[in-house]
Amino acid sequence: MDAGLLREPRRGALHRPAGEPAASGGTRRESTMRVTATPTAAGMDADLLARIRPWLEGWVEPGRLPGRLVLVARDGDIVLLETVGLRDREAGLPVEVDTLFRIYSMTKPVTAVAVMMLVEAGHLRLDDPVARWLPCFAQPTVQVIDPDGGVHCEPARTPMTVRHLLTHTAGLGYGTRDGTPVEAMYLDRDVDFGPHDGPLADVVAPHFKAMISGGSTGRPKIIVAGNPGVIDLDAPCPTIQPNERMLLTGPLHHNAPFFAATTSLLGGGCLIITRQFDAEDTLRMIERHKINFMTLVPTMMHRLWRLGPETRSKYDLSSIRSIVHSAAPCPVWLKERWIEWIGPDRVVEAYSNTEAPGYTIISGRDWLRKKGSVGKVDPNSCEIMIADRDGRPLGPHQTGEVFMRPKTGPDSDYYYGERYAYIGANSRRLPGGWDSMGDLGYLDEEGYLFLCDRQSDVIIRGGANIYPAEIEAALEAHPAVKSCAVIGLPDEDLGEKVLAIVEIDRAISPDDLRSHLRDCLSPHKIPASFEFVDEPLRNNAGKICRRNLRSAWLARTVPAQQAAVAYAL
Repeated sequence: MDAGLLREPRRGALHRPAGEPAASGGTRRESTMRVTATPTAAGMDADLLARIRPWLEGWVEPGRLPGRLVLVARDGDIVLLETVGLRDREAGLPVEVDTLFRIYSMTKPVTAVAVMMLVEAGHLRLDDPVARWLPCFAQPTVQVIDPDGGVHCEPARTPMTVRHLLTHTAGLGYGTRDGTPVEAMYLDRDVDFGPHDGPLADVVAPHFKAMISGGSTGRPKIIVAGNPGVIDLDAPCPTIQPNERMLLTGPLHHNAPFFAATTSLLGGGCLIITRQFDAEDTLRMIERHKINFMTLVPTMMHRLWRLGPETRSKYDLSSIRSIVHSAAPCPVWLKERWIEWIGPDRVVEAYSNTEAPGYTIISGRDWLRKKGSVGKVDPNSCEIMIADRDGRPLGPHQTGEVFMRPKTGPDSDYYYGERYAYIGANSRRLPGGWDSMGDLGYLDEEGYLFLCDRQSDVIIRGGANIYPAEIEAALEAHPAVKSCAVIGLPDEDLGEKVLAIVEIDRAISPDDLRSHLRDCLSPHKIPASFEFVDEPLRNNAGKICRRNLRSAWLARTVPAQQAAVAYAL
């Protein structure tokens, strides 16, 4: 990920180093980053921290490094912020707290963990030769220093192995004019290893994001955006104000947490990241850090609500200005409870996807007037259309496929592994640059969008469309249900039948759930069968992988050959 990528770009935005005047004559925005706590208050050793600056000066003053910036923080409080040396030797400009750095090679820890996972799974061995995958290293040479100080190359005595790479004993340099395949890779990517006495040139990444998706299908993919990594440092931050605090509870490799976090940092806010989501700990951190903004998925909202009034009332949430939820449908009953709990002006819902051709948004106050809606598009940003299977526009209250497009024209999104393969191979693009969101829904007369379900999740029973999300929302309103997933199974008579897989926290019978559902669903939507489990069915992003659930259920209950045929249906 490019270190300069801090905000989803606005087309036509400027790209420039932090603090430089805008082309329109704007002035430098003063950084809000400063020490917020003493080492003692943060539980750190002041004497140890005091050693950092002399150590930095020991590198900068002899000229071994031009400048350095160090920040030490604990639990969201900054306890040390030191700048030493110059960011631009030629101009004599000092390093400042908002100086931008170009960073390479941030993937080593991630790559090492991934390789060890492959080793544990038996897909490769630590002593396998690297040349098996990279033929250019089949006949490596090593540089040998002669007695007179000269250097010559000799064939390596042993092959380079995976173990050598992971332990940094492969003998590879960093491509600094050493004539190795590594240097060739760097040069192919225009990486310059020369001295940088002057300011770093602006380098714009060709893709402003590469996000992981696939939570609904179970097939992970990395979506690489076609737009360049340009940012506007003077544009107002849409999520947070300077000096406000955001609590990040979701994974950073998902779209919504990533953009909420980066735009908050860019807006001068303070970001507090949790290791993993825990319902009561989230309330504890809101009170402790006086959180102003956060993003949630409905799964998290459900777990927080299930803490009960006694636990919820123990914590002060008055600092919260806004909570934005997204990523999955939020049941109407749950949204109502949250609005009753913290008020309609602090609950906001956003709808989009990782490709983000457009988005909708709705406040809690508007939602009370349009219950079940995910909002309207910003007419200055994007457009929305509901279309039938042939791509023809549909009118208000007619259910069809949801399409969006940016007002500035269609974006170019690509799936990683299919370089420059347009996303249309996995989705639909209509003439005019309309991209499918993969969902079914309808618009009302005022342009508010109401979603029905993922198009791929619809169950067709006797010719009637059944939307799993509707049944799941009804089931999760039952106090004994922690989470659930509804899938369609093959049925000789009706084509498909409905199975509900339910995570419960106390004993309950299928008849109890059927009785509960009769009050809110049509008879043909009530599941034909229930299966009870004791593990969560949604991941931390609020996604259900129905494909995997269906495949696993068939594998357990149908002979292998029949399962293959049934799955193909």
